[in-house]
Amino acid sequence: MTDRHLDDLRRTARAALPDPLGVVGTAPEADLAEAVRADRGCVLLGEPGSGRTTLLHRLAAELLEDGGPVPIVLSLSTGSWRVEPHRLSSLRWASAQDVVPADDWDTEALERAQRLSVARLEQVDHAVDTAVEWLSTEVGRLYRVPPRRVADWLRADPCPVVLLLDGLDEIRHADDRRRCVEVLTLLRTRLTTAIVVCARPSDEVELRKFGQAVRIPPLSAAAVDTALAADGLESLRAACLRHDDLVALLDTPLALALAVEGYRGEDVTEDEVRRLLAGGLDHLWAVRLPARASSLRGLARLMDRGDRDVFTVQALNLSWVRQAGLRTPRAVGPWVYAALALAAAIGLLAFTTRATDPGFAVLCAAVLAASAAAQVYSAGNATDRRRSRLDLGDFVATRWSLDWRSAATALLTCVLAGLVTGASVGMFGGAAGIALGLLPGTAAGLAVAVLTLPTRAPAARTRPTASRWTLAVRVAAGLTALALGLLPAFAVLALVERRFAPYVHHLMLAATVGVWLAAFAVSLHGWWSHRVAVKAVTRAGVLPADLAAFVAEGLLRAGPDGYAFGHPTLRRHLARD
Repeated sequence: MTDRHLDDLRRTARAALPDPLGVVGTAPEADLAEAVRADRGCVLLGEPGSGRTTLLHRLAAELLEDGGPVPIVLSLSTGSWRVEPHRLSSLRWASAQDVVPADDWDTEALERAQRLSVARLEQVDHAVDTAVEWLSTEVGRLYRVPPRRVADWLRADPCPVVLLLDGLDEIRHADDRRRCVEVLTLLRTRLTTAIVVCARPSDEVELRKFGQAVRIPPLSAAAVDTALAADGLESLRAACLRHDDLVALLDTPLALALAVEGYRGEDVTEDEVRRLLAGGLDHLWAVRLPARASSLRGLARLMDRGDRDVFTVQALNLSWVRQAGLRTPRAVGPWVYAALALAAAIGLLAFTTRATDPGFAVLCAAVLAASAAAQVYSAGNATDRRRSRLDLGDFVATRWSLDWRSAATALLTCVLAGLVTGASVGMFGGAAGIALGLLPGTAAGLAVAVLTLPTRAPAARTRPTASRWTLAVRVAAGLTALALGLLPAFAVLALVERRFAPYVHHLMLAATVGVWLAAFAVSLHGWWSHRVAVKAVTRAGVLPADLAAFVAEGLLRAGPDGYAFGHPTLRRHLARD
């Protein structure tokens, strides 16, 4: 039976390959495709600029032509090894426990060993599930296939996909890189998925369990001389004949390509050779880059300080601004919203005082404040991913879907909180007290559930209208939530006995309005964060006017998840200038 999603993945993977694939370089002696088929993967070792990524794309193209497992190219440096390290650190804990020697086992020791074995298995399974979840999410986002289908493919035997993983050496922090290697090693032993990892030669020992180590050899002196035999490179070729150190500097495809483009038609003097040998790759980039590339320096610093590899205007938020050390512009929007929310609360309490009595109005004021505070706390509090909903809401998009599961969870949480509160009140007020908590909780839960419904869906391409569309979706959801939340509050006027109706009515209004005011502000936080960040970056002159022009020149590359610099060394070079 044909898997439609797998066919979609194959088409997207083929379209995602860069064109053309051919660059100057020395192919490794080993057959990478055969290593994938026979050994379920290999380690591709080479220094930065040696052509590892290009060889990875060539391997993907060859696997696609064979019609076998679908190659999936992913960058490990964009993973969640920094965001959720606590969910992956259990692997080291499980492997570090001492095991009692079998000869010394007694009944108590046997029980301890059994408990330890169960604990290890649970921790290992947890780490595997976490890694599969991250891989599925990344593949689904980049290749626009359902993450659940990706998870099924990864766990299948035989596995219909091959993981081609790049960017291990771009994970900056040693602990994050170690954790990544541990999890990949675990996946290698627990799944049948073939895995190819690009790494530096210094990482060979850590990756010894990944099968054959394939080294990318440096360019030979003859290959360098052949490349420099073209017209306009006579001066550079003569300098290489005089200086063996210069030939050694140009022994990678990246360095050689930069030298060819930067020195074509130029006179390479002895002073220039000294500067080139002293500066290395940085000097080659400085010679190669056009003058207008200086406008990319701000973006490079922003990405470098924020520890980001990919940039999109739609993903820009306050966390980028803070990490980059930019000054945040003053925003009056939150103060205006706070003033309007306070005015609404005062008006509601004044209305409650006139309809009931001052003592009950004070109770409603406490319910309103407590509801709002609880909602803000739950939004800012850490979730199972150790990221608050305020952080997770930092985006704008042109496509939105409905997250019914999150909405149901929000509704149930409010209802249970109201039930507990009502039961506490019911201890003194009888059975009617339970309704006084349950009904407001239900009304507030309806409001929060609707506000939680919109969730960003992966779009085929980004659009400049994402900010306006996000605001429209959030405001529409907010107005709908307010209407649904207030409807039960007014319905009780006809359903509850007249003498109790005003009290239940105003208590429901207080709970609904308090929760809605806070939840609506939380739902708008992502849009507001994006707008403020764009303003801060624009004032700082970080964003160049035309990113597409730099893509055409090869300085930037456009991918399904945004813009990235043509090579990590280019980003670091511009960030240091």
